[in-house]
Amino acid sequence: MHFRHFYIDLNHDDYSDLSVLENDTKLAAVKAQGTSNWGTPKKTAGAMTSKIEGVHDLFMVFNTDAGANIHGVYLDTDYDPSSISTVTIEGVKVWGIANAICVESTVESLIVDVYNFAGQNISQAEVGTGLNTLSMARGIYLVRISDAKGNVATYKLSVK
Repeated sequence: MHFRHFYIDLNHDDYSDLSVLENDTKLAAVKAQGTSNWGTPKKTAGAMTSKIEGVHDLFMVFNTDAGANIHGVYLDTDYDPSSISTVTIEGVKVWGIANAICVESTVESLIVDVYNFAGQNISQAEVGTGLNTLSMARGIYLVRISDAKGNVATYKLSVK
């Protein structure tokens, strides 16, 4: 049985011998499922083995001679995304729903920057008071909100 192992913050010069990973933080082991057909995707999951905080580089390590066709990698948590905020702006709430990011605000003008998992700014919008939705594909995002007074808040959330 082959597994894909997920690690954070790897920094080795040589990976020809995977024993160098022994003391690194392993986040999950996920069973690799063969389909014998590139056009037949399979879903698989694995439990997180470590709790982490902050921003890290994520590495997927294969220990197999067979090929792999990865359609997507998703990380899911049991945490309420609206509660994972580094700073808040009074009167602003941010959360993810199916296919969208919601920004509810009593503040007149906000700039919303959305960053993907690779750290690329993929969307920027100016929103006003009330409930605003930004269409997004399924994934994990960092949302940076700034107001006219220079206050900035960053939210980590997932869109399902």
